[in-house]
Amino acid sequence: MDEAQNTVKDDMTKGMLYCLYRNTRSIPLVIPFFGLSDAEDVLSKCGLSRLPRSRVKTLDLLSHEETASAIRTVFVTYDFKGSSKDHKGWVDALAELSQGWPQHINGVSVAACQVICDHGENFDKGLLSRTLELGRLRRCSEDPAIYQYIAIEAGKAANGDSSCSKLRNLTATLLEHSKAFCGFPSNALHAGVLMETEDLPKHCWIPIPSLGDYLRGLPVN
Repeated sequence: MDEAQNTVKDDMTKGMLYCLYRNTRSIPLVIPFFGLSDAEDVLSKCGLSRLPRSRVKTLDLLSHEETASAIRTVFVTYDFKGSSKDHKGWVDALAELSQGWPQHINGVSVAACQVICDHGENFDKGLLSRTLELGRLRRCSEDPAIYQYIAIEAGKAANGDSSCSKLRNLTATLLEHSKAFCGFPSNALHAGVLMETEDLPKHCWIPIPSLGDYLRGLPVN
């Protein structure tokens, strides 16, 4: 099952997972689930709980070369004008910003294509700066000031992480609707702005240092 973090949490899903998980009657059945870092939590709420830690694997990030190759492929697919030399500065900057995270590679590539198409396939360095700003903010589904506040608080911690309960308390007073903070950590995990730590359960951190620095430096309050 791909995109396991999007599993619908209803009675039908819970019944199916219970059947597969509890009542296989010695059938040699293996079900792999693929998803973002909150997929395990979603599956747990559907009844697939107490998984052995050895069964949960975290994939490594893509290398800079692999990331750059993916972004170059996007430019080639869009058949943008200019030589590979013209594209190189953009590709390297976007690859560095994405830090090898597939969802961020997608986000920065979409931002780049939007800017390039809107400006007649111009690869000017000034437009690159605008693209990098769009690529960073594209990850944030809420007001950037909220993420800035979280980044500032995370920077105060020795290991840079915060418990999910503390995160909810931080965002509760900042979000427009009082109940919105309940889904905020999940949305931030989906966007890749936050990631659950491996050592401490129910703790999150900002996995890309440059993103944390960028958020702390935003001119918002």
